[in-house]
Amino acid sequence: PLPTASLPPRAPGVFIEEYEIRDFPFDEQEITVKLTVHLPTTRVRLVGNPEFPSKFVDSNFQLGSVFKVVLGSHVEASFHESDVRSSSAGRSYPQCHMRVFLRRKPAYFVNQVVLPLAAVTVIAPLSIATEADGAAMGTGDRLAYAVT
Repeated sequence: PLPTASLPPRAPGVFIEEYEIRDFPFDEQEITVKLTVHLPTTRVRLVGNPEFPSKFVDSNFQLGSVFKVVLGSHVEASFHESDVRSSSAGRSYPQCHMRVFLRRKPAYFVNQVVLPLAAVTVIAPLSIATEADGAAMGTGDRLAYAVT
């Protein structure tokens, strides 16, 4: 039997994930973090700890205004062994795959993108308006309409 050890309860980090935008802005994203221990499975085995399950601290999540964490603070964790063929030493290494699911908040994009673009589209024809006597408006007046 392998001796038991415990990792620190927190592992802060910055993670980058490519977005799948097929159903934008009503899409869901899956963020997967794969951790591998640099010791072979003959020396280390990763197991879950039901007493202290992994949690996603969404108060530190910088895209909280854009995404909602679907499962609350729950992190889906699974434990695997690496493929022996991917190791130059011919060994298998323990891995932990952690997944968090995010759902985009469409109201954010409606308020920040769609409504401003609609307002610009409605205001744009005013820039070709004419003065009361039929003369073309000056550039400054047209710009004032378009900007406001």
